[in-house]
Amino acid sequence: MRNVCQSVVVMRKGGSTVLFRATVWTNIVNASGLRPGPVTLYAQLAAILRSRILSGAWRNGHELPNLDELAQEHSVARVTVRQAIQVLSHEGLLSSQRGRRTIVTYQPSDQPVAWSIGAVEKDAADFSVLVLSKDEVDGSQIPSRDIFHGTLSGKYVLVRKVDKIGGEPYAVSSNYVSSPLFRKFPRGAEQKQKLARLIKDHAGKTAANWQERVTVGTADYIEAGILECPLSAPVARVARICTDPAKRIIYVGFFAYIGSYYMIERNITQLINR
Repeated sequence: MRNVCQSVVVMRKGGSTVLFRATVWTNIVNASGLRPGPVTLYAQLAAILRSRILSGAWRNGHELPNLDELAQEHSVARVTVRQAIQVLSHEGLLSSQRGRRTIVTYQPSDQPVAWSIGAVEKDAADFSVLVLSKDEVDGSQIPSRDIFHGTLSGKYVLVRKVDKIGGEPYAVSSNYVSSPLFRKFPRGAEQKQKLARLIKDHAGKTAANWQERVTVGTADYIEAGILECPLSAPVARVARICTDPAKRIIYVGFFAYIGSYYMIERNITQLINR
């Protein structure tokens, strides 16, 4: 919030006393951390409320405080709260009707769709793939800054695709499969199965080593449109690389998973006991 501070300043000049008022603008962050900027206040508030829902703090059926209570809690106007609730209602997280209390309608699944180590497990019955494009490219066209393991070699087939569950998109990815390996796949298989499974089934011992790097980010404009999620929604960014025994890259994939669909679970006993 932008506040005005007016101060009386006294100065002495040539034996005379001069008084004037100085106006100082200050940016004050409210109790919720909301502040004017590139991201609108209602979008910031929607992010806070969304976090409460997705984290389970507000469960399915929970009644939200009324507009006045939320406005007071977050030091914003009622219209800002109303806009934030409209955003979350559009996302299917809330149900808001005039004259009734707003309730949480989000029902999380029993477990996430994507696991860090579950890429080659059996696909769910309602799993589907939408292939956006398929082209052959040279390895030099793959962003080298994102290659953290192995070396690129030769030609690759670039498959851009969207993974869906129950018809709902949960991941968008750009996948580079070495051309000789891709030619071993059944025709059209990339439109039905996960590429990691196809590589496992057709690369044999050539797929000697798999490496994965996971970072946390936010959906950009294109990703938000494809994944049907809010702009800047949390996403898990996964870079996955498979190399042959000579450490040549036979596959590299760059994924953006909607945050609520992705989980990492691992045993850290050995790390702790070192």
